[in-house]
Order: sequence, then C-alpha cells, then structure tokens
Amino acid sequence: MKLIPVYMDNGKIQKSFEVIVNDPAMQAASVREIKDSFSKRAIVMDNVTKITDNDIEISKDGGRLTLSASYEKKIPLAGNVGLVIAFNPSASK
Repeated sequence: MKLIPVYMDNGKIQKSFEVIVNDPAMQAASVREIKDSFSKRAIVMDNVTKITDNDIEISKDGGRLTLSASYEKKIPLAGNVGLVIAFNPSASK
C-alpha cells in the first residue's frame, strides 16, 4: 500500500512530460517557459512534490524536444527496513 502513492506521483510526472512535449507551443519555447509549464501542470495542478522544475533535464536536438528527470524515493517499511525506488520519467517528440 505504501508504494501506490509513489507510483501515482511518477505517473503524474510522466503525464506532464508527455503533455508538454506534445504541445506545439512548447516546441519553440525557451527552457524557462518549459520549466514554468511543468511547474503549473505538475506541481500546482497535480500537487507533485517529488521533483521541481530544476530537476528536469531539457534538450532540443534537431527540433526534437526531450524532457527527463531522475529521482529516488525512500519508503520505510518496518523498523530499519525500507525500499529505495529509482524513477527516470522521460518523454520526447
């Protein structure tokens, strides 16, 4: 049960990345505009707090926009036992 919220947040991040790279207005946007768009979509609307706009890697190669991030989430299970889950959401067009 403790894993469900973690995976749901990653899904929200992934969805935000996909919406941004598929938005025609974002293809010509600056890095700051792309980060602002992520902040509005994920952080403000979906209450994602696992990553910030500073954690996003943005690249534009040959007109192809790519967004990615890498982060880990530590989940305590019982006593001194826990899980560390690594996520690498990304999207490109």
